[in-house]
Amino acid sequence: MVVLYAQSTTNTPILVRSAPLKSDVIYEYQLMIDITKNEPVIVSQRTLENRYGWHGTAIKVVLEGDWSKAKRRVEEYLRRTAMVTPYAEFVLRGPDEDDAIKIPRVTTKMPDPPEEGLPHPKSVDVELIKQLIQRDPNMPLLEFLVENFDGVGDAIAKNFLDFVGLSQDMPVGKLVNDELVNFVTKMREFNGWRRPRADWLSPIGEDILAEGVKFVLRPEVVFTVTRKPSSYMGNPFIVEAALAWGGAIEPSDKPVIYRFANKVPLIYDEGNDVVRKVVDEIDWTQYKVKFPAPMAIVVHVCSTKIPYASAGKEAIAEVPEIESEVRNAIREVARKLRLYITRKEKEQELLMKYAIFSMYAEEVANALSYVSKADLDELRGSINTLIREKLKIRSLEELLANNTNSAENNEKGSQEHEPSS
Repeated sequence: MVVLYAQSTTNTPILVRSAPLKSDVIYEYQLMIDITKNEPVIVSQRTLENRYGWHGTAIKVVLEGDWSKAKRRVEEYLRRTAMVTPYAEFVLRGPDEDDAIKIPRVTTKMPDPPEEGLPHPKSVDVELIKQLIQRDPNMPLLEFLVENFDGVGDAIAKNFLDFVGLSQDMPVGKLVNDELVNFVTKMREFNGWRRPRADWLSPIGEDILAEGVKFVLRPEVVFTVTRKPSSYMGNPFIVEAALAWGGAIEPSDKPVIYRFANKVPLIYDEGNDVVRKVVDEIDWTQYKVKFPAPMAIVVHVCSTKIPYASAGKEAIAEVPEIESEVRNAIREVARKLRLYITRKEKEQELLMKYAIFSMYAEEVANALSYVSKADLDELRGSINTLIREKLKIRSLEELLANNTNSAENNEKGSQEHEPSS
């Protein structure tokens, strides 16, 4: 999309430089797109000497835009991207010197890369089957199913062909027109396929997601979850969620939502997104949340095929399987928040009781010392020990210190990372 927009506004080719690790040369290309054929056009190419051992990929695009209007959106996009990719460093230099923003890398841990696999039988369409048939039209149907689709063995292929009513030895090239369409329809309807594999996907991971949310939002606490793989129409997907509470998050009348699809931020069209629907349907009083509250929810959907609600690809559609997983993920982190709030309420209650008991402990110690002539300091120590035993407080000083350090760290963190405005 960026290349097409640049080409339509400035008619300038995109410049790409790339070099593998430990490469002696850097490859440079200038590319444009043939819109009618949807194919790349190489304008120029050359090889440069890699004197300093540089590696990676650099892309330069010249496009037309209004920086004064787009500035906040660009910065917010980078900020959200850093939330789910804390292993990357982002540097933005705007037209003015004051427009610079740098988001450093906060972890070196990266998600596991996805593995390449065969298509799942339930996720195919007619065009894909046509392409596979063209490779070898004479291949028997049984062999065609086993060789070209994931998780299909001889037994499953035979059961499916019995379900369709076709011969195992029939050449796949004989499937034409209505027979081909019916074959694809039956593949989607058949329930004997194995579930799609999850190693095709690359989820963020609970630890990495927590690091990114902590750095960008600076909350008091973060809870994360990565759900087990599931699938819809043969397409595997994984839902991840994070709930950030307190700290630098401003209280609002409803949860602030950050949505991601395959690690790409979804900034617009939130009202049509399944995540917004699920969040609004949850009764947050069950989780001890009273609005306005300082709460943000992050949801990442990872899939080989994201079901977008529109061609703009800014909202995820209300697919029942995905909606169920999103709801379960949010409820799981919400339960963790409820336990956290309950524990904090008990801590505050203990602190209040300790303060009240300590206030009267001095008077009790003075009265006992006067009556019994006992040492005042020993009485104070004994009463204080008795109070802690009754309230089951092991170390009040450590509890107070932890609360103080947490508040100081949140304040310090919000000052360290402040996007320019």
